[in-house]
Amino acid sequence: MIQMPRYPSDGDIGAQLVRALADEVANFMRPVSGPTHSALGEEAIRDLLVAEIPRRSLGPNSIESFVTEIFSKHIRSYRHPLHFGHQRPAPNAASLIADMLNGATNTTVSVFEAGPISVALEKHVQSWLLGLFNMPVHSCVTFTNGGSESVLTALLSARIRFERDNPDLDIRTTRIFVGSDAHYSAERAIRILGLSPTNVIRVPVMPDGQTSASALRKLVSAVKAEGVPILAIVATSGSTACGAFDDLTAFRQIADTCGAWLHVDACHGGACRLVPELARYIRGLEHADSFSWDPHKMMWVSPPCACLFMRRRRDLNLALADDLERASYILDGITDRPSETASESLEWTLSCTRSFSALKVYLTLILYGLDGIAERIRSMHDLACKLAAAVAADHRFKLFANPAFNIVCFQHRNVGSDVSAGHRQLRLNLAVADKCYLTGAEIHGEYWLRAQFTSEATRESDISKLLDIVDAEASHIRASDTPLKISGV
Repeated sequence: MIQMPRYPSDGDIGAQLVRALADEVANFMRPVSGPTHSALGEEAIRDLLVAEIPRRSLGPNSIESFVTEIFSKHIRSYRHPLHFGHQRPAPNAASLIADMLNGATNTTVSVFEAGPISVALEKHVQSWLLGLFNMPVHSCVTFTNGGSESVLTALLSARIRFERDNPDLDIRTTRIFVGSDAHYSAERAIRILGLSPTNVIRVPVMPDGQTSASALRKLVSAVKAEGVPILAIVATSGSTACGAFDDLTAFRQIADTCGAWLHVDACHGGACRLVPELARYIRGLEHADSFSWDPHKMMWVSPPCACLFMRRRRDLNLALADDLERASYILDGITDRPSETASESLEWTLSCTRSFSALKVYLTLILYGLDGIAERIRSMHDLACKLAAAVAADHRFKLFANPAFNIVCFQHRNVGSDVSAGHRQLRLNLAVADKCYLTGAEIHGEYWLRAQFTSEATRESDISKLLDIVDAEASHIRASDTPLKISGV
């Protein structure tokens, strides 16, 4: 009789692996110097991995060697002082502990009986957040897996409310106004909801990247004059491209004139609420019908950790109530009460399976406090302002706009005749190399370099280093006789 091989028992090897890798994991929390990454290409990294799916266990040593010899040597360090990359900062120490606890327990946040501490703690954190953002009594906040899920849930709620209040109108005849520089997830959500690109009206932005409230007002008036119903308006607080903030007070007034749902993408800029001198940028946020905020950005916790705030909890409950009577295996007695009195977390979130991300927020706040998080945000904003000032004073560079938050967009003044192509190539060259990392964005038809401050290791002295590195690469591009290769950007 053939004896099947025994796979490793978690009880046998779990503690061993955790102890063996504790120092290695702890080292990931420390700022690094030197190269920003290994500069090894994708195929070369894949060649380091196990080629075929193993039929039998390779043993715990295979995990340890992977972490120490491959993973740790080929990550891009988000804690590097010259890391100015995406809106995805290195997570803080409290977030690391939360991820360890979540990974070890896999606790649910769907219903209390299956996850007592997780559901109770999540509701506790939700009450904290509602107070933090000055939300009204009948509001609610739910955790989501990201801003894309948040805007989809918000616009679903807008659609359900519209169809409930206007049973004789065809939803396909409505219009939704979106800033031309809004995050792509808004228009993707509109398509998922069964509407077409013809339902979307893009609103022009002003020179600094802010969506024009006056242009929105004119467009809304024109649509109203035609007798076309308006479903929603999507505003942005901290745009992804350049960090611009829309005038939420003006947007609320415009939405009220046409009965539109106002959703605000504050995934990035919502963190301004934590810093008194920056809170003015999101003035009026609490009056939106819904808004999204991602602690996994400027609260330095790992993703997914996102929030959707609803001005009226009933709107969210009614949007998500359908078909839950079929979930008797997890929600016993759901048909015995109206949806607006929902109490279990599953009843007011789009996802059945999601991370216990409230734990990251809770541990972060008790470890650092609001003042500690605010101080870190303030330092990132101050550094962004210093970079902007340095760019404006340097004849080699051109500044897009003074930063409202922590994003600075700029160009080199001499990268060749094709400014956008030259900057795309410049950014790609820097990404492949290992000296620094920054991204880029197309704004008003031109491509700009984009530096975002999130690394706690960055100092004012690193600003001049960044500009010198960019200048050297621009000189290399000008001196090169080879054609630009930007197809992979």
